[in-house]
Amino acid sequence: FTAHNSQSRSLNAATIHLESCVSIAASYVMLSRIKCGADELNGLAILGKVNAKNIQDHAPQEVREEEKRLRQLAVGTL
Repeated sequence: FTAHNSQSRSLNAATIHLESCVSIAASYVMLSRIKCGADELNGLAILGKVNAKNIQDHAPQEVREEEKRLRQLAVGTL
């Protein structure tokens, strides 16, 4: 399935090629369709590299600012 095709489905298992995703939203849609517990990833196979920078670059400005504030706070308390 594509990200669009998987939107209304619940899947027991899936193989996802994250490098081919055109947006962070498409990645989220595909990952969120898999039925698994919060502490398990049975049924999920991820192909390709997950680049954290791509995810962070698409985060809303207020989220990036809060992450920056928390990093500065952590440095000040260590």
